[in-house]
Amino acid sequence: EGSSKGADGADGAVNASEVSNGTASSTSMRMSQHVVEDKHQLRERTRKLFDLIAESRHDVIAVVTHKGFLRELERGPFGQVDATEFKNCEVRVYSAAFFRNSTELEHVERIA
Repeated sequence: EGSSKGADGADGAVNASEVSNGTASSTSMRMSQHVVEDKHQLRERTRKLFDLIAESRHDVIAVVTHKGFLRELERGPFGQVDATEFKNCEVRVYSAAFFRNSTELEHVERIA
């Protein structure tokens, strides 16, 4: 069960490093510094975050994380297989629409 409040009490804050085993929590699930994910494990974690995004009632969601996570989110669940590598501090903006009551994308477009 995901948290709808972040550590600071803000609605909708989820730490992506805490997305594992199908859950996200702003307080308890810290990744060990000794854990090394392979590409498949990282892609699985992006899928879990993608599902959380799809289930969200928010109109706008910002994901701030490292470029490896964003790359796998973009090339995996977002289906942008030809996406270029991220540059340092690069910002990308997507418009995404999901089918009602589904985690399946209806439309995704990079707009910036």
